[in-house]
Amino acid sequence: MKNTKTTPANPLVQKYASARSNLMLMLALTALNIVLLIVEADYMLLFSATIPYVASIYAMIYGMVPGGESYMYAAISVAAVCLVLYLICWLLSKKNVTWMCCAPNCTDSTKTHLMV
Repeated sequence: MKNTKTTPANPLVQKYASARSNLMLMLALTALNIVLLIVEADYMLLFSATIPYVASIYAMIYGMVPGGESYMYAAISVAAVCLVLYLICWLLSKKNVTWMCCAPNCTDSTKTHLMV
């Protein structure tokens, strides 16, 4: 008779898998927040990245101002670059742990510089 008792996985591996799932959840909620902003739903979900959302707000504001198209495109670019950086970190973190360490620093350092 085989031993059917399974050994629990390494707790660090479980925590790392949870962190990767959290990063993907944050990325999805951020994209959903941007969609909700575009459709003017007056609703915002928590646990999302700040900079892409704020950049999207600026893009909408500059889109309404005559002559603000270039600023609108710049704000859209900032939001897209942040989202793509998070996605790249999530994709590459499956093979290398360093990318998971890099993910929070993609925009948090920028957020800190903007506060100063």
